[in-house]
Amino acid sequence: MHYRIKLITVFILFFGPFILPVLARPAPWVRKEHADKNDDGIVDRKEKRIERNWERKQRIEANKARASWKYERFNVSNKFEKKYDYDQDGWLSPDESKDLLEDKKTIIKSKGKAKVNTAVERLYDENDDGVIDADELEEIKEDFD
Repeated sequence: MHYRIKLITVFILFFGPFILPVLARPAPWVRKEHADKNDDGIVDRKEKRIERNWERKQRIEANKARASWKYERFNVSNKFEKKYDYDQDGWLSPDESKDLLEDKKTIIKSKGKAKVNTAVERLYDENDDGVIDADELEEIKEDFD
C-alpha cells in the first residue's frame, strides 16, 4: 500500500510540471468569457460569431495602425530619423519611412534583431521590448508587399 503512494507521489512530482499546465488550461468557452453577452455562462453560436467578428476587426485595426507609415508622416525627433529626412522638412514622408524600414530589415537579417529608434519602428514592436526581432520582421515584410 505504501509502495503505491510513494509511486504516485514520485510520478506527480516528476511529471506534474508537464501535465498540470495542460489540465489547468481553461476551456474554450471560458477563454471567450467576454463573448458571453447575455451572461448565461454559455457562449452560443450567435455569440461565437460576434466574437469572431470582433477579433477580425481587432486584427484589421492593428494592421491599419501598423501600416500607417504608408500614408502618414512622422515627426522627426532624433538623429537617427534625421538621417532619413531627405528633404529636411522635419517630417518623415512615407517614402522616407520606407527607406528607414528597408535599412532596419537588413540590420535585423544580419544581426537577428535591432533596437527600436523611431515611432515608425515602434509600430512593429508588438511585445514593447524595445527590440524588433525576426518574428516582428515578418510583419514588416508583409507590409512591404
